[in-house]
Amino acid sequence: SVSSHAAGFIQISDVDPDGKFVQIRNMSNQIESLGGFKIHHEVEEGEEVVFRFHHKSKLQGGASVTVWGAKVEGAIHNPPTDIVWRSQDSWGSSKKTITKLVSSGGEVVANFTQRSDSSPSKAYQEASASFETIDTGARSFPRIPEQQASSSS
Repeated sequence: SVSSHAAGFIQISDVDPDGKFVQIRNMSNQIESLGGFKIHHEVEEGEEVVFRFHHKSKLQGGASVTVWGAKVEGAIHNPPTDIVWRSQDSWGSSKKTITKLVSSGGEVVANFTQRSDSSPSKAYQEASASFETIDTGARSFPRIPEQQASSSS
């Protein structure tokens, strides 16, 4: 299962259960500063790794940045959308991970918790499938005719 919360426009949109990457998204249409922000990623055994954004880091409105582990095959350092964390091979993985985005002032602005009783890859597939069914847009539904509504009750 996956749970996520953000106090503002910046959210943790995805965490690879195998420890390959963490993705941060700016949900606003304004440029947001990530200068001095840190990503704290803790695995079940209590090990924690911390990535710190450069003091000039910014995230465009609607954009995301993915921070990759150094040993991830195919990961390309291409700021501002993709950053390879050269000093850290992987974010680490376990049956339970807790990822927090902490502002330069020390406030937790977003968190992402992932729990799995199965392999991390399976948990990711299950989480991805559930996210794909979520529709955040406004939607209108056809009105049910009165006779159908009363006959089904």
